[in-house]
Amino acid sequence: MLWRAITNAALPDVTAFSASPLYGEATHRATALALLSAFYLGVVGSGDAAHLIGYEAALMFASTQDVTPIPSYAIAGPGAWGAIDQAAPG
Repeated sequence: MLWRAITNAALPDVTAFSASPLYGEATHRATALALLSAFYLGVVGSGDAAHLIGYEAALMFASTQDVTPIPSYAIAGPGAWGAIDQAAPG
C-alpha cells in the first residue's frame, strides 16, 4: 500500500515523502517510520517483540564509521546501558 502510493506520487526519496501529503496519512507515516527505524537501528519491532535483523549493517553507524568501531557483540548483554537498579542488596 505505501509502496504503491509512493510510486504513484513519483516521490524520489524520503525527503520528498516527508514533504508530501502522504506523510500526513497516519498509516503511511507509521509504516515509513517503522521501515526507516529498522534500517537505521537494525531492529524490527519493539519491546519483547523486537528482533535483531542486522546490527552490524545498521545505518546508524554510517555517520561515524571513520572513528567508531561497530561492536561485534554485546559486552555486558542487552540493556546494559539502561538504568542500574539502586536497591540495597538483600
